[in-house]
Amino acid sequence: MFIRLFIKTNKQDKATETVKNVVSNIPESYVKNTSVNIEPYWKLDNISIAEIRLELSKELDDEVKSNFLYCISDNWEFYSPDKSEALSSETMKGGSTLKYDLEMIDVYFRV
Repeated sequence: MFIRLFIKTNKQDKATETVKNVVSNIPESYVKNTSVNIEPYWKLDNISIAEIRLELSKELDDEVKSNFLYCISDNWEFYSPDKSEALSSETMKGGSTLKYDLEMIDVYFRV
């Protein structure tokens, strides 16, 4: 699983806290290993980008996926026939209310 966060901060500690908050919405029993990279986003001031790679011990079922996504945002767009990519952004059609000071989040359930 791969998650890309666009976080409204340029402070490393705030970005790290946001990553922890987002990942905490996945039950621990599913997460085998986590790798995180956080950097300033070169296109926009005061935005950090966090890339999170999760090695899962088992595939997330539909209920866990849904709970994870809707704990973060109220509006999602899904891509690919199996809906294995989900995206939410403040600027997307219909708008979104994202938690954790996120500007945008892109989730790939299958990598």
